[in-house]
Amino acid sequence: MRTSLRYALRALLPLACVGMLAGIFLSGSAAQTPDAIDSEPQYAPQGAATCLTCHTNPAVTPVLDSIHALQSNPGTPFAQHQCESCHGASPTHYRSMQSPGVVFKGGLIPASDIATQNAQCLSCHESGQRLHWASSEHEFAGLACASCHQIH
Repeated sequence: MRTSLRYALRALLPLACVGMLAGIFLSGSAAQTPDAIDSEPQYAPQGAATCLTCHTNPAVTPVLDSIHALQSNPGTPFAQHQCESCHGASPTHYRSMQSPGVVFKGGLIPASDIATQNAQCLSCHESGQRLHWASSEHEFAGLACASCHQIH
């Protein structure tokens, strides 16, 4: 199942490229008001396929084989907004290569601050063993969830 998702997403890459380029060129003539644009997050038009037009390296793609990519489970990121469930709606990133909402491991783009990273993880994972994250020794030590846990 996970492998077929990976192949399906890769098959959609050319369509995502066309859609992304069309969005870049047509965005200036859109009839939306600035208030309408600001009121709702603008997610990538083709979901993960939009992200995978650039992010194809082995450090990123293993997420497609993880539990986070199960579209059949409504609690997973890929059942919602795919990559942007964790990284935030990022229209300025996929249109003009600015920083996405949340960056967990910095590279060309610096990592988001630890509080932002952890808030994103805890938006889904604040239960069970993670119920006591607030005021824990990990929080006081300034650790990010991604310091130990690798999602991709």
